[in-house]
This record gives sequence, C-alpha cells and structure tokens, in this order.
Amino acid sequence: LEEVQAPLLAASHDVSFGYFEDFTTIPDLFDDASAAASGANTIREGITWKALQPDPGVNPAEWNWNDFDRFYEQAIGAGLRPILTFRIAPCWAAVQPCAEGQPNPPDPSSYDEYAFAAAEIAKRYPGALAIELWFEPNSKNFWGQTADPAAFSSLVGQAADAIHAVPGTTVRVYSGGLAPGKADPDKIEYGSFISKALD
Repeated sequence: LEEVQAPLLAASHDVSFGYFEDFTTIPDLFDDASAAASGANTIREGITWKALQPDPGVNPAEWNWNDFDRFYEQAIGAGLRPILTFRIAPCWAAVQPCAEGQPNPPDPSSYDEYAFAAAEIAKRYPGALAIELWFEPNSKNFWGQTADPAAFSSLVGQAADAIHAVPGTTVRVYSGGLAPGKADPDKIEYGSFISKALD
C-alpha cells in the first residue's frame, strides 16, 4: 500500500503468482487465468490419490490420468506451470477404518506407496512447478483424522526423496499449506504444528 508497484504484466519479475480453483470442472477459466491475460505464471490444482489410483497393484500407465492430463495440457498451453496438490488416500492405503468421501490419511505402511505415486506424478508432468504434499494437514477437516505432525513429517520426507530421485526433474516439493488461525479441538495452530513437524 505504501510503495509504487509495477503491474505484473508490465515488468519482469521472479514472483510466482497464480490461481487456485477447480479448473477441471470449470475449464473456461483458463482464458482469464492465462499468462497473457493476467500475468500469472502458476496455477494450482488437486490430484486426489484415491481418484488417480483407486486400486493397488495397477501399472502406473493404467492409472486414471485423463482428467489430470487434460488440466496439465491446458495449463501449459495457457503459459501456466501447475502446482499439483496431492492428497486423500484410497481406502486400500488409508488408516483404518476408512470412510468413503473423507480426506483419509495414508497408513504409515503405505507411505512408500504415496511416495511412489508422487514420483510418478513428477515424471508424467515435468513442466509442473511443484507437487504440494497434502493440504492443511494441521486440520482434522483435511488430514482426515487428528492432526499428527510426526506422521506428516514422515510422509513428506519419503515423498520428497522419491520426487527428488526422478532423473532430471525440476519439479519442486512443497509441504502442504497449513490451515490458518488459532488452535481448536480439530486443529493444531500452524506455528506449533510446523515446529513439531520440523522436530
């Protein structure tokens, strides 16, 4: 508010700026979000593990890529590098009991499967800016159970190692963005959560 700021379209910059919306169901938004129209350079979209790989033991080439492929192609075509938020375990990989329609966290015994799937996403979408690992994991609403900083830290560590091991990848790893605000019965305050996760 105090400084004169150059419009993003009028000046070169190294700021990532973009949008988060359900572009898979509202595809005409790409026209307004495009780099040419808005100056944006990123676009954020979710990939749910349960939609991508509903059954175990299936070759990655046969996973449900179609909707995500379409989004990726449209994003790149609009001059936008995707940030792909990867979350919601399928019941075969989730903490039990698994509740259909809920954001079930993976069981620790399936963290390697989550990591493998995250690496497959990085391989398939090499032009992505980043893969965001989960979303608001400090909140029961999005983690699916009581928030667990140690479990989340382990999940991120394994998935990050797998993504970074993809030959030649430039895809970054983002730890899941945290739910803001004060602690409540269903949420660990974000500063406390990240400190515990880093520990």
